[in-house]
Amino acid sequence: MINIIIATILLMYILPIIVYRITDHYPCLWEDVLTLKSKTTAQLRDRIVIFFAGSTLVFLLGYITQAGPLGYVVSLVFIFLAFSIAWVDIKERIIPDLLSIPFLISGIIASPILWHDIDRSEALLGASVGYILPIVILSTLRFRYKQGSFGGGDVKLLAGTGAWVGLTGLSFSVIASLFFVLLYFLFTPRKDNIKSYLGTTIPYAPFLLLGILTFIVYSYRDNLVNIFY
Repeated sequence: MINIIIATILLMYILPIIVYRITDHYPCLWEDVLTLKSKTTAQLRDRIVIFFAGSTLVFLLGYITQAGPLGYVVSLVFIFLAFSIAWVDIKERIIPDLLSIPFLISGIIASPILWHDIDRSEALLGASVGYILPIVILSTLRFRYKQGSFGGGDVKLLAGTGAWVGLTGLSFSVIASLFFVLLYFLFTPRKDNIKSYLGTTIPYAPFLLLGILTFIVYSYRDNLVNIFY
């Protein structure tokens, strides 16, 4: 267990550094990993938030799923990749294959370890639906309206989500994410006309991550309640 704790601390510490390097388009150096300094106050704030939020979620997810020590390892992989994808999408409005493909592959391999009611076939089904359905919708939108709001990274992200939480979890997470998107638009100050919303692009990954976490909390609500009682 001590190895998992150390690995979580290290990965959550270097995650912000790796993401900043990806978004700034230059490689991560060892000196960046070893230093405690940040270029700006915003970077320092981000590193602190990601470190504590990510570490907390890893151990919380590992505990409520009751998948044993290996469950904590899988939780670490999931949170590390999901946080990285969400953060890069916020900063760059893009989800690189460098993150989305490992998210998809690791979901197919590791999700049966973490979730008791998901086997490999369910993970593959969720990944297939998550990949094919957005492509069909995108093709229809582009044929009918000559435009679409999703990119290839979003499609791979949905496939990865299906791989991690299965078909039921994918459906739940997408619906929940749309609710969070709606809240975002409701509480984001804009001009008082519909045109101000047209052509608006938002990073979808963080909303989908919230949707996934909502599904996990709902699915394991009894185990979560037991923490406090």
